[in-house]
Amino acid sequence: MGTFTESLEKIISFGNKYILTPIIDVVGSNNIDSSQTNNTIQTEERKLILREKSARELLEALEALPPLQAEQIIKQSYIGRWVRWEGIFYTLKSAEDYDKKTEFHVYVCHPDGNPPWIGIIFSGKSRFELEQLRKGDHIQFEAKINQIGNMGQIGIYLSEGKLLKN
Repeated sequence: MGTFTESLEKIISFGNKYILTPIIDVVGSNNIDSSQTNNTIQTEERKLILREKSARELLEALEALPPLQAEQIIKQSYIGRWVRWEGIFYTLKSAEDYDKKTEFHVYVCHPDGNPPWIGIIFSGKSRFELEQLRKGDHIQFEAKINQIGNMGQIGIYLSEGKLLKN
């Protein structure tokens, strides 16, 4: 019996926007010990990456909705979801989190150099990569949405940031 892979995708729609939910691969492995049960199934949940290609696109879609509906959609469909976006690096600040670990707050704007502003939290492990950045650098990143709106000039706050290679 060979390896069996099945990918599932569920789409939730509202208005003209679509959000992909996690894709789960189900794999039956040939590499299982004979002492293990033959029908063992391993599952791996991949990161959900939103369809919206920028913070501006996401915020504009939300602005078109009535405020209470937007608030509900933010909670249900965006908080905790992953994005892969790009932007123009502005600055970073270091801080300690609750466990006394160093983290870095990176601030970027839309690739055209205009708002909205995005705040991204990176772990201290990213220090070397982040120290290489200069104001105006074009960066690509992956991160998880923590908060949208109501943060002064910051339109979206992300966590678990990771710089992507160009």
